[in-house]
Amino acid sequence: MKNWPKIWLCGVLFCAWLSAEAPELDGLWSSGLEKLQAEDYAGAAPLFEKWIDEAAEQNKTSADAHYNLALAAQRTEDLARTQFHLVRATDLTDSPFTAYLQINQIRALELELGLADRLSDAPSFILTRVFTPNMRVVLLGLGTWMFLAGLLSLWARWSTWLGGTAIVLGLLFAAFLPALMLWEKSLPAFAVMSNEKNSVLIYEEAKADPSLKLVALPSGTLVNTAEAAGEFTRVSFPVAGWVPTSHLMPF
Repeated sequence: MKNWPKIWLCGVLFCAWLSAEAPELDGLWSSGLEKLQAEDYAGAAPLFEKWIDEAAEQNKTSADAHYNLALAAQRTEDLARTQFHLVRATDLTDSPFTAYLQINQIRALELELGLADRLSDAPSFILTRVFTPNMRVVLLGLGTWMFLAGLLSLWARWSTWLGGTAIVLGLLFAAFLPALMLWEKSLPAFAVMSNEKNSVLIYEEAKADPSLKLVALPSGTLVNTAEAAGEFTRVSFPVAGWVPTSHLMPF
């Protein structure tokens, strides 16, 4: 019992530290929303960007912050940042419905860029985002519940057929999540192409040689990335070639 005052004091100090951190984030958030409501998008963007950076230092994330920043960036015609933060918002959202709507926004932006081949149309891009963290927890819980219910049914001899079916379905639900995670790890990394000149050149080799130019893609294009070589990174979709690494915003 002698240690209780020390424990209590540590708790008070910890709570004070948390309360000292929160007001700054709250202030940035409120100011950012005020700028958005006043349609001052150029002023809102740096506020939400600062909120995201400072929240990251406290191990915090927010799908809404990235979405608000994407909105502000879109209204200021910064398509690369719009695409980047739309994807981040989709990755962080807990709602499969919201994720699906935002994937459609990502696709609409790629259509606006005039891209014939779009990463947002790939089943791997869609499925890994529609199955949000919350949905994965629900599936795991459902699989566990069905498995246990099946065991109980067999143990109580209620129904062998129903018990066996529940166990099989429960195992399938439970096995789906690790299979999805393994599949995700096997997918190539991706990034957003970004350049103030509104287009990024793709080269045949890892050299900024005009004679090796393959094509120019608009800033904001989602690309699959592979290995790096010096100041260049190889991309495999929508066009295979080499891009200056400085023109990529990786996830």
